[in-house]
Amino acid sequence: MAKVSVRTGKLVIDFRYKNVRCREQTNLADTDFNRTKLEITAKKIESAIRQDLFYYPDFFPNSKKCQHFAELPRPSKDLALNEFSPLKLENNPTFTECAFQWLEDNKTTWKESHFTSIKNVITKHVLEFFGQYHLEEVTRQSILDFRQELLTSKPRQTAINADWANHIMVPLRRIIIEATARNGLPNPYTNIDPLPTSKNPINPLTVNEVTRFLKNVADEFLIYYMMRFFTGLRPAEIDGLKWQQVNLRLGKIEI
Repeated sequence: MAKVSVRTGKLVIDFRYKNVRCREQTNLADTDFNRTKLEITAKKIESAIRQDLFYYPDFFPNSKKCQHFAELPRPSKDLALNEFSPLKLENNPTFTECAFQWLEDNKTTWKESHFTSIKNVITKHVLEFFGQYHLEEVTRQSILDFRQELLTSKPRQTAINADWANHIMVPLRRIIIEATARNGLPNPYTNIDPLPTSKNPINPLTVNEVTRFLKNVADEFLIYYMMRFFTGLRPAEIDGLKWQQVNLRLGKIEI
């Protein structure tokens, strides 16, 4: 049975093959994420050994044990390498893996609508640029290049303004902070301030204008607009109201 242990702060995978005890030291720090990743690999090794598909160089190409098992033939069953891919023993996951790991970690704490919104931002903008990167390849300069690309108009696309670019940078920053801490890598998202934005002037309706509007609105929308004008509810809050949140007897609405 393959097991995962730790030695000198790094994870080790321990298993028996052909009655030989094999211990492979990795460069993975002892974190929950890395343990989970290595435990999955341990199960793949067990499965490959049971099916007589295990070939040492496929999992540990740089191991000294490869020489020990050099006389063993390569499995003839097409190696099933789609199922048993070589193990990459380093603290350098892809940025895409880190992004979806971060989404999964936060999924249970967010509303479904918020999760969908953040996921769309990541897949549409962040992964379009960083999707082919490994975590170790993400640098401060590449982050600045990404932000500049957001602000640059593309064919058939309108350039993103500074305010929206700042919103897109928030999940990017959080993914990088979490992923680098988890994998024991330096955080490249340092000394990058939000872009300055210009606030649009606010010109609210006067009381007379509100009164005039309500006098002319259709009856079926009157209560809706009265609540919009006089309660301060946000669009999502009022549009998502359920009857169980409305107490007509007490004149209360629970948000």
